[in-house]
Amino acid sequence: DVQLPEWHDTYESCYEWWADRCIDVRLYFTLGEPVELEKITGVCATVTVPVAGESPSFEAIVGGENYTAELEWEIVEEEVVIYPEDNHKFVAGEKYGLWIAFIAEDGYEFAEDVTITINGITPEISYMLEDVLVGFVPYTVSNVPDTPVDPVILGDVNKDGKIDAKDALMVLKISVSKIVPTEQEKIAADVNKDTKVDAKDALEILKYAVKKPSVLG
Repeated sequence: DVQLPEWHDTYESCYEWWADRCIDVRLYFTLGEPVELEKITGVCATVTVPVAGESPSFEAIVGGENYTAELEWEIVEEEVVIYPEDNHKFVAGEKYGLWIAFIAEDGYEFAEDVTITINGITPEISYMLEDVLVGFVPYTVSNVPDTPVDPVILGDVNKDGKIDAKDALMVLKISVSKIVPTEQEKIAADVNKDTKVDAKDALEILKYAVKKPSVLG
């Protein structure tokens, strides 16, 4: 049995009693192997281009599921950031800048030589800020509306409204550089969203065309 100190003992004697009976507790941790993140070698985004009298879009269609994109517009000469709640309307002749921040999902990171395309073009400025990949594209708004960007339907690479063997063949031609795809065709062809257009995408399209289980449904 342990004899506890009396209540009337001095503070010093109680401290000494506890100090004599303290337990030395040490915790040991075994660290696992570091997790190797999968590299993202290319990113792309499609954004509605500025048209005089219309409001900026703050949403982008990205070409993969392993990253997301956040948008910011600015009036270049005034160095003013445009926020969604501003209800800003594009002004003809005004110079605007589109900043896009690409953010990798958990388990992924951007490769050092990652490529960026925004609306089918390489950004004027691009850089890596910690784990975020940033691209900048300038626009001068004209009075004539630009050609609207058609919605992208995964698998319908030739845009005929159907997903069939013709699309699979087009994917194969893209994969061996027989066809140079537009940015929208590239997004539609990458049905498994691994940022590459190859035979795996063509196979998924064929399976869907013959009603076999596929990433397309």
